[in-house]
Amino acid sequence: MTKTREALIDEMIRMYGFEAEETIEFAELAESLPASTLHDYLLEVLVDCHKHF
Repeated sequence: MTKTREALIDEMIRMYGFEAEETIEFAELAESLPASTLHDYLLEVLVDCHKHF
């Protein structure tokens, strides 16, 4: 897993907690997507949406 994805998962943990459904699903998604800048960007957008809503 890339450092970018680890940082995004850490951000989700800070928002929702380690065992929250949102965090677990996000971590599973981050682990399952192929490594690419597009997928990293989409994960960043998803975290931003959670921040703002």
